[in-house]
Amino acid sequence: MSEELTLRVENLWVSYYLEGREAFAVRDVYLDVGKGEVVGIVGESGSGKSTLAHAIIGLLPRNSRISKGRILFKGKDITGIKTDQRYLYRGTNIFMIFQDPMSSLNPTMKIRDQLQEAIDVRLGKRGWNIGTWRPPKGNNEEEIVDSLERVGIKRPRVIMEKYPHQLSGGERQRVMIAMAYLLKPSLLIADEPTTALDMITQAQVMRLITELRESLGLSVLFISHDIVLVGQIADRIVVMYAGKAVEEGKAEEIVESPMHPYTKGLINSIPDGYKNEKRIESIPGSPPNILKLPPGCSFNPRCKFAMEKCMSEDPETRVLGGRKVACHLY
Repeated sequence: MSEELTLRVENLWVSYYLEGREAFAVRDVYLDVGKGEVVGIVGESGSGKSTLAHAIIGLLPRNSRISKGRILFKGKDITGIKTDQRYLYRGTNIFMIFQDPMSSLNPTMKIRDQLQEAIDVRLGKRGWNIGTWRPPKGNNEEEIVDSLERVGIKRPRVIMEKYPHQLSGGERQRVMIAMAYLLKPSLLIADEPTTALDMITQAQVMRLITELRESLGLSVLFISHDIVLVGQIADRIVVMYAGKAVEEGKAEEIVESPMHPYTKGLINSIPDGYKNEKRIESIPGSPPNILKLPPGCSFNPRCKFAMEKCMSEDPETRVLGGRKVACHLY
C-alpha cells in the first residue's frame, strides 16, 4: 500500500440481518483516499454511502457485519479490530461529523468541557479504555477560544459556556469542526454535514472543511446526496447505487460529463449552473429494497437505456480513460 494513501477499502461487503435474512447494503466496494485528498461519496438514500462510512469508523449496528473485504488505515488492517481497541483510532485518527451534530455532542456537558476533552484525548490524558467519564484534566482556554474563532464562532467565550441545546444547528456543526481541528485527525468523514442547514451556513461549513483540510493536510471522505455540492469540494467522486460503486472519476469530469445513466439522472435532477437546459428531470421510480434487489443491473428498472442484457447480468466495473463505470453501455 502506498504511504500516501490514508484509507484503502478493498472488496468490501457489508450486510444487515433483516426479516430473518441477510441483505447486502454495501457490495464489492473499492475505495482509495490519498493524503490530503477529498473524495466524495454520492447517491440517494439507501445507496449504502452511510453504511460504508460506519463500517470504516466501526459504528455498524449489531444486526450488521462486514462479511467480506478489508479496510486499511495508513496500511493497517482495521477491519476486525476489537471494540476495546477502536479508541486508538476512532475520534482521534479518524473523526466523523454527522448530519445532526446533537448525536455527537454530550447534552450534559458545556461546549468548553467537550472541547477540552478533545485536547486531553489528543495529548493522551484520557483513558478511553476505562468505561466511565472523568472531568477533563487540562485548562486550555486560549486554545479552545482559538479553535472556535477559526470556525467563525462569534463571542467564543460566551458560546463555550453554553450547552449544545442552546446553540443553533450551524453553531453546533461549527463546534464539531472545531473539535476536529483540536484533535488533528488524519481522516475526516463528513456524513451529510450540511443537509439540515440553510444555504449560507451550508456554504460556510463547506469552506471550513476545506480550510481544515488545507491547514492540517487532512484527508476527507465527504458524503452527500447532492452531487453538484460534492463537486465543489471533492477531488474525486464515487457514485453509489444499491450498495455498489457504479462510477468513479475526477469530480469535474463526473459533474461535467457523467457516464453512468444514474449519475446523469442525479445531475439532471438538480437545478444549477452546470446545465444549459432549464428543464429538470427526476429519476423515475425509487431505489430498490436491499431485500429485493432486481436481477442483473440494480438500476435497470429505472434506466431508460436498459437492454435485455441489463435484466440478467450485473455489469462489471470497467476502466475507461481513468474513469471507472459499471454499465453495459460501455
